[in-house]
Amino acid sequence: MVSSDASHICQLWCDGLDQTSEACQWNISKYLVSKMMMKLKEHATSNEGDVGPDGSNLVKHWMDKSDRVMLVAECTQDDNDGDTTQIVGCCGVKIGTSESDVSPESDVGSVWRVSVDKSARIKGVGKALMNKAESWISEKRCTKMQLVTGNRIAANFYKSIGYQKINWILDVLDMPGWFEKSITT
Repeated sequence: MVSSDASHICQLWCDGLDQTSEACQWNISKYLVSKMMMKLKEHATSNEGDVGPDGSNLVKHWMDKSDRVMLVAECTQDDNDGDTTQIVGCCGVKIGTSESDVSPESDVGSVWRVSVDKSARIKGVGKALMNKAESWISEKRCTKMQLVTGNRIAANFYKSIGYQKINWILDVLDMPGWFEKSITT
């Protein structure tokens, strides 16, 4: 990831939050989850957030530290003016499970800010990002990866690539919760 990608990554991730709200089965859950996703977006894209306004904090938070990285998936298309590259996915991965704390000795990795562009879903982009995230965390000698999602569609994807549910949150809202996968080092 380079700083010129930050705005696109920010927009991609914010669009993913909308998918989380849309994935809810019940109107009441959709309303409540939408409110939660709006708060998450406000926090992450604030001046103090890890994404920052228009992605301004992404490089500082995700790339300037040794315990984390922001992975980016790109798609190159041939058009009349030559090749154009579009960012179609992002995935933050870090050692430890705290969003802000540095935990270099932890044996657990975690995934943050995952999103795949609507045009690239069900084409292997998410799987490629997660494979790279697992490889990166394995290189850091972590033995498991954890993540949390409120998106039913994403939860089914994570299950399909070997993640197991370890804790459910807000069952009444139909929110999937925490997942974990053992990683071989």
